[in-house]
Amino acid sequence: MKIAFYAPLKPPSHPRPSGDRRLARHFIAALKLAGFTVEVASELRAWEGDGEAHRQADIEAQGKREAARLLADYRARPASKRPRAWFTYHLYHKAPDWLGPAVSAALGIPYIAAEASIAAKQKHGAWSRGYDESAAAAAAARLIFNLNSNDLPGLRAHGVDESRIVQLKPFAEIPAPAAVAKSPPDKTQLRRNLGARFGIDPAARWLLCVAMLRGGDKRESYRILANAAGRLRCDDWRLILIGDGTAAADIEAEFARQLPELPAPAPAAARGPAATVAGRVHFLGRLPGDAVFDWLRAGDLFVWPAYNEAFGMATLEAMACGLPVVAGRWRDGGGGISDIVEHAVTGVLVERPDQDGGAAFAAAVEELLGSPAKRSAMAMAAADKFNRLHRLEHAAAEIRKALLPLLAPVDAVDSFD
Repeated sequence: MKIAFYAPLKPPSHPRPSGDRRLARHFIAALKLAGFTVEVASELRAWEGDGEAHRQADIEAQGKREAARLLADYRARPASKRPRAWFTYHLYHKAPDWLGPAVSAALGIPYIAAEASIAAKQKHGAWSRGYDESAAAAAAARLIFNLNSNDLPGLRAHGVDESRIVQLKPFAEIPAPAAVAKSPPDKTQLRRNLGARFGIDPAARWLLCVAMLRGGDKRESYRILANAAGRLRCDDWRLILIGDGTAAADIEAEFARQLPELPAPAPAAARGPAATVAGRVHFLGRLPGDAVFDWLRAGDLFVWPAYNEAFGMATLEAMACGLPVVAGRWRDGGGGISDIVEHAVTGVLVERPDQDGGAAFAAAVEELLGSPAKRSAMAMAAADKFNRLHRLEHAAAEIRKALLPLLAPVDAVDSFD
């Protein structure tokens, strides 16, 4: 059975990596593993991040034209070649779905959504039109797969009853070698190889971070991380940052300010593929997926303040690779990063690490760096939790179980296109 898939925030083919793009791809993989044929309906990106009304109106008009084009295409196909359902990943006021609700209603097929973030405070803001459309899409959805418990109050407040919400654990598709428990000889050799290639001491404790170097919430997380790094009293650590973005030079300068005893970074034009700040902070830039997993397997801790983040795909992938996590917890009662990191079991969650200049975050890192036994136990627990709850196979099974009753009577579901 064919499913039309759409990701309005960032299409799965977008050239810039991000957690949102990664999860869109993971959903496609899960749907395929569940036995469905997936057709990416459109590459139209509905994102407008500056609150500009005229730009939002242009995107809405594009969306309506695209919906009409898709509907004409689907109606011209034989019934057996049309999608049996529409699946939208991520309903969001800054990137509303102008396609799925209209096409689904016209074709009489179920509209399904995943990760719907509907915040009432946006009702009268700069993205009020996107808010209205996202709220209407959530109301029209036959099912909503929820990955972040922080989104539940917003869905309930907008009339989405529990019978239409399917709780789904955040999940990731991990290359087989990364999901295998690490043996000390393999990890030792991996660290030697990576250290020699990038000029990083393999005998030091490696703190890993994988995130885009851009403004906004990411910039705030890096500011907190730089503050914490400047407070670390031990000196045998190396912070390895993987990712790139428009704020790279600004973030490097932030680390230089917090670690002023050694030279500041070179000017942006002089930076090579791996810039180093203060001899301890290494910016490796963007790396291919397999290389990222090698670094995660080789590390000692994954560190990320996670300011205002849902849950973070990189954090989940770090756990899959047996890497304990030190992260920020920003909301009372859990949600977000707390949905995947179990405090004191698979890592440490630091309450509001922006409030004390990074002191509590630095203390959590130092405690784990000074306790190899605790790190080892957390590493095993992190990999075990991922394998039990967060693998692609688990998500595929839950998605299949939820979708099949909507698509056809049970006795009619005997094969897939």
